[in-house]
Amino acid sequence: MNTLEQRITLTELWNPPPAGNAHNAAIRADRADRDEHWYGMDESTRLNLPSNGWPEGAERAAAQLCAADVAPVRAGRLVREWDDEDGDDWDRERAEDELPAYSELRRRPTQGHGGRIIDVVVELTASGGDSGDSLSWRTYCAVRICDALESAGYRVAITGVRRAESIWQRGSGGILQRVEIKRPEDTLDLGMVAAALSPAAYRWYLWCWQWAETRNTDGGVGSVEDYEPQPGELLIPKGILDRYAAEEWLRRAAQSVEGANEALAIE
Repeated sequence: MNTLEQRITLTELWNPPPAGNAHNAAIRADRADRDEHWYGMDESTRLNLPSNGWPEGAERAAAQLCAADVAPVRAGRLVREWDDEDGDDWDRERAEDELPAYSELRRRPTQGHGGRIIDVVVELTASGGDSGDSLSWRTYCAVRICDALESAGYRVAITGVRRAESIWQRGSGGILQRVEIKRPEDTLDLGMVAAALSPAAYRWYLWCWQWAETRNTDGGVGSVEDYEPQPGELLIPKGILDRYAAEEWLRRAAQSVEGANEALAIE
């Protein structure tokens, strides 16, 4: 059976088809008393994500993963700056012409639409045994790296992806979902990014889209499959489930983003 592919905008994520929403609500009713463990937040917060975002998630990201962990090289172009007294090089002809003769190469950041585009892709897939709190570390990673990149002059595109197999019946049928959370030209709203990449967005809103297509079958939500990143994508993989993995990924991402022409993932 062929793989079901769904491309979903951020607006669509929060407004799933009624049939999928109803089916999801029915089969998840038994989890009402486990909201915070399963979704990483209480029911009120989950249901208000579309309008309020998840500012608490963005605040946790800043508190749990300090700024020192994320220090990418600034975007922009190298320019030579001249000085009268100090620099890495000295130009005799400029000195004879009584011009500033000391120079140093510096990277001049390009803000806004002029910066280099970085495609950040977050793997949303998770095992049913993973708690909402553990899944939130991927959210925190995304918030920190995207905030740091845009602060450094890059333009960031953010996409959430989910791959699963056996969504219809055991051994057949898969799904690939891609959620466009932020385009490079969009303003970075950290609270909304945290909301769209939260465990609740994945386990409630995104699943509704699958149930809209497969609600009359008995295959469940499928088994976890790895997403194969494309060249140039900065992948935050599903294996980031604790602080150590998050900090290690951020350290490597910050070091490699300047030359990230190939996908980056935690081994």
